[in-house]
Amino acid sequence: MRRRLLLVPFTVRIPAAERDPGLAEKLWGERSAILRWCLDGCLQWRRDGLAPPAIVCEATEDYFREQDTVGQWLEDCTEDAGQLAFTRIADLFDSWKAWCEARNLKPGTTMALSGMLEDRGYEKRRDRAGQRGFCNLTLKRR
Repeated sequence: MRRRLLLVPFTVRIPAAERDPGLAEKLWGERSAILRWCLDGCLQWRRDGLAPPAIVCEATEDYFREQDTVGQWLEDCTEDAGQLAFTRIADLFDSWKAWCEARNLKPGTTMALSGMLEDRGYEKRRDRAGQRGFCNLTLKRR
């Protein structure tokens, strides 16, 4: 989905006093030129690809960053502690669950969190006692 979505920020709001009440009629009168402009734009897009402006790329990245709850939790509650670090999934899930509940989010399951961490490249393994967990990841001390 990420590669298919671009957000266009509408940063200008026209005050009511400055709005053109006859705009719809004016645009209707220019419909042929507007259609030609649309078709030319489509042909250019097919030829050159889409090159969104920086403001669109930034708005899109901001949106995905805001929606990335696991990334926010990782940033807020965990840290990379090197190759020898190991944290049990049960401890990670307790932290994740508390973090989610404080934000009125549903934490899901331990398996779901485990999958999301694996998708981010964290290595899953068992310690000597047979406990499941992740390498290179520790919880921040509060």
